Amino acid sequence: MEAAKVIKTLADEERLFYDDSYLKSHKDKGQPSAKSDVKGCDSVPKTTKLRKRTKKGRSKHMNGTLNFGCHISKGKFSVLLTQETVSVKFLDSGNILFYLFYQSVNYRLHVSHESISQIELYCPRGQTSKFLVIQLLHGPQIYGKHGRWVREVDFTPSSCIGQSSALCLELQWGARVSDISRAFPSYKRRGELFVLEPGSTFSSNSDFAPIISPPQGFDMPFKILFKINSLVQHGCLPGPALNANFFRLVDPNRINMAYIEHALDKLSHLQKC
Repeated sequence: MEAAKVIKTLADEERLFYDDSYLKSHKDKGQPSAKSDVKGCDSVPKTTKLRKRTKKGRSKHMNGTLNFGCHISKGKFSVLLTQETVSVKFLDSGNILFYLFYQSVNYRLHVSHESISQIELYCPRGQTSKFLVIQLLHGPQIYGKHGRWVREVDFTPSSCIGQSSALCLELQWGARVSDISRAFPSYKRRGELFVLEPGSTFSSNSDFAPIISPPQGFDMPFKILFKINSLVQHGCLPGPALNANFFRLVDPNRINMAYIEHALDKLSHLQKC
């Protein structure tokens, strides 16, 4: 019974898939059996065969240019890597799929609803593009197509996907994105200026999760560095913005350690980073 519940949960979240098809699950609507009359026994979910999500309104497609990077301040995005001609599919579950072609390989990035902290659409007046900024709590799942979709690691130079705390989808001005707001309660539309600026990778270790090291001349305690890196990896602090000025504010040689820990803990509980 427990396994059946897990399967139904994964199917409802559209996380059981093959190529562009998803497993659908529903409970048995037939007459209850003798066993199902027993107190505390639920009916076992039955699953249908895989089928593509082709019904009207089941998903929203659009094309654009995908920028990997960090939303470093209001209206400003630091770009680590740009990928043109990306196809995007917004699913009813709130999951987002990005399809792109990179160095002769087709890739799919699966951004789960749980990994998204907020979505903002910037529509700057006088510009020919608008920008959908997706703030992440953790990185997307990566799949490469080698006959079939296979789970892969970050394929970009210096692990740019892993060092990105946000994705910025650049769209043509006429692209319609209003339909996606129903799946994302945090969706907001903004009219102010939005700027894409070239950025650079910041991690001192690109093998796994992004790791921030203090600039030369700072001797930081491990527990402070641990908290800072946790905030970076969960998208609460933009890595490119953590310069010497920032580290002076969290330097125990200048500021009381208790104040620093309290400030970092408050940052970790903010709904909007």
